[in-house]
Amino acid sequence: MSQRTLDPRMLDTGTALPAMSGAALTGIDASDFVFISKTTISSSVSASVVNFDQTAYSNWVIWIRDLHAVSNGDIRIRWSNDNGSSSWTNQNYGYALNGGRDGSNADYGMSPEAYGLLADDSWNNAGAKTNATINLTTKAGDNQDEVCMWWSAGYTDSAYGSKAQSYTAGAIHVVAPGYNTAFEISSEGGNIDEGTITLYGLKES
Repeated sequence: MSQRTLDPRMLDTGTALPAMSGAALTGIDASDFVFISKTTISSSVSASVVNFDQTAYSNWVIWIRDLHAVSNGDIRIRWSNDNGSSSWTNQNYGYALNGGRDGSNADYGMSPEAYGLLADDSWNNAGAKTNATINLTTKAGDNQDEVCMWWSAGYTDSAYGSKAQSYTAGAIHVVAPGYNTAFEISSEGGNIDEGTITLYGLKES
């Protein structure tokens, strides 16, 4: 078989290089975001639990899209140390800033709570859904396995009149080592019945 030298000047940069089989080279993903899981809520449940390998990455992103609750209530999060089986921490949740289109806001950072507040008093109207982006690290503290998270969200508040179109933003440091194996999304008012929760890991190098 004769050999030919490839002249790089003749390459078409808009076309993938052929593999040995003649197929285009594929499957190379240079993205820093690595898809981990997607949970779809399509029926009424008390909560949605997402567990993952906390040793795979140190930094993560959670996308919550079109989350709907059957009754008015706070949309909230909490963390587990046993993959969401039974053990949940209630330590040091509680810093959020909530506001709406009337220009006022409310600070919920005065005292810890049993859950982390993501959206205060979310409305259960059919068209009122919570959307949020949560950034977090599972290696917060002094080299400890602790969760530190910060987020922003848009939703519809049921209780404050002209503040109906609302946002919330905040940060939470869960000062409880090891409670980073799973998280739970729920509503204080009752079940949740619609939405998706997507988890990504973030490459560091």
